[in-house]
Amino acid sequence: MYQAIEKAAQKFKALQDKSTETTLDKESVEMLCAALSESAQELSQEAQKSTSQLDSANLAKLYQGILAAKRIIENLSQEGRITKLQELTRQSIEDTAAGLAS
Repeated sequence: MYQAIEKAAQKFKALQDKSTETTLDKESVEMLCAALSESAQELSQEAQKSTSQLDSANLAKLYQGILAAKRIIENLSQEGRITKLQELTRQSIEDTAAGLAS
């Protein structure tokens, strides 16, 4: 389910690295958004196949978290504010993890 995100790991790492002022080019942003979309689609398909209501609910939370991360990247890219994205990315990850824990 996460192969696309794993392939883009270095680009995601650049977003999380506090020590850099990384500005991602349009191609990199598109690659990140495509990876997130692909993984979200796979999660959605797995949630639909799930026979456990709990598993389905957890997969749906992951799906929503991944789509939120994609929207953040798209919005900041459109605004020209893709630098220093690590705090927003970290918050999105923490929110998703908190949603799964509840």
